[in-house]
Parts: sequence; C-alpha cells; structure tokens
Amino acid sequence: PVTEEEPMICTLTAGRLKPGAVGAFRAAFEESARDIPDAAKRWTRVYACRDVTDENVILTFGFFDGTLDELRAIQARHRDAQLDRISPHVEDMLLDGSYEVVEEITP
Repeated sequence: PVTEEEPMICTLTAGRLKPGAVGAFRAAFEESARDIPDAAKRWTRVYACRDVTDENVILTFGFFDGTLDELRAIQARHRDAQLDRISPHVEDMLLDGSYEVVEEITP
C-alpha cells in the first residue's frame, strides 16, 4: 500500500486529437516539457498511450514526485503555456486531472 506520509500523485489527461495530429501533438507535448526542464524533472515517469481502436484518442499520465501543493504551484506557473501549445491539435479534452495514488497493485 501507498503510505500517507509519502503520497504519490498521478497526473492524467485524455483527449481526442484532430485527425492526423498525433505527430504534431507529440512534438508540442515534448516541447512544453523542454520549456520547463526543472519542473519536468519532478515527474518520475510519463507515458503517452494511444487507443488501440482510435489512433486519435491519446492518454498521457505521469507520476509526480512531490506534494500536491508543489504540483499546484508548478501547474500555476506552466499549465496555461502547455495547454496553449497542445490545444491546436486537440479536438476534445476528455479528462484532465490529478489523482492521489491510494494503492499500488502488483500481480
């Protein structure tokens, strides 16, 4: 189980991209991370996943190494710029949030 003393935060976004925009979205997402290298290092792992039945549905998630207050401070400084960079490629934002990991399930 994940302890309360060391909560882990997962940031997760799902979006339907404009047709043919997968490459441009990926480039914009990576550019936004390069723009904030110190903040980007706070995510221990980041994944971009494509729906197996619809290549235009993309899920991105990562695990943030820090407190919720630290995450909110970073997002307050950088989230609008990131969204400005990727939004031209997004048709519909399906989900965007931050979640506390309550349990790690290991098979």
